[in-house]
Amino acid sequence: MAQQEFVVRLDCTLDRLWERLGDPEVARERAATDSSGGTSTKRHEVIGDKVHVEYESTLPENWLPGAARRRMGRLPRVVRREEWSRDDSAVTGVMQVDVVGIDAQVEGSMRCESEGGGCVVRQNVVVVVPLPILGRIIEAAILHRIGEAAAQEMRCLE
Repeated sequence: MAQQEFVVRLDCTLDRLWERLGDPEVARERAATDSSGGTSTKRHEVIGDKVHVEYESTLPENWLPGAARRRMGRLPRVVRREEWSRDDSAVTGVMQVDVVGIDAQVEGSMRCESEGGGCVVRQNVVVVVPLPILGRIIEAAILHRIGEAAAQEMRCLE
C-alpha cells in the first residue's frame, strides 16, 4: 500500500471553485490536461447539492515501470469517479478509481478550504496493488503520477 497527501493552492474562492466543479465544460477541461490525450468525461451531473463526475482513459504507458509494462499485453483502462459536496466551510470530495486490467485499488478524499484570499486543496490518495514484488513498484509509480495529474487538473478550477 502506498499513501500520500497532495496539496495544491488555488487563486480562487470556494464559491468560484464550487461553481467551476458544477460546470460540464470545466470537467472537459480537466480531462484535457491528460498529456496522453486519452481521457474523456463520461458523466457530469449536478444532483441536489452534489456534483458527480466520471472520467475514462487508458493508463498512460509512462505511469508504469518497464517491468510491469512488459508483462501486460495492453495498457489498462482507468475509470475514475468523483463525488463533490459543499458545506459552509469547505468543498469536499471522494474519488474511486478502477484500473481494469490490473488488480489495483485507488481511493482518495479531497478537502478544499479558504486560505489567504484563495483556497487550498488537500487530496489524500491510497493505492493498493496486491502483487508480489511488482506491487510496491507499481503503487509508487501510480501515486507519483496521480500527484502530478491532480495538480494540473486542479488548476482548471481557478
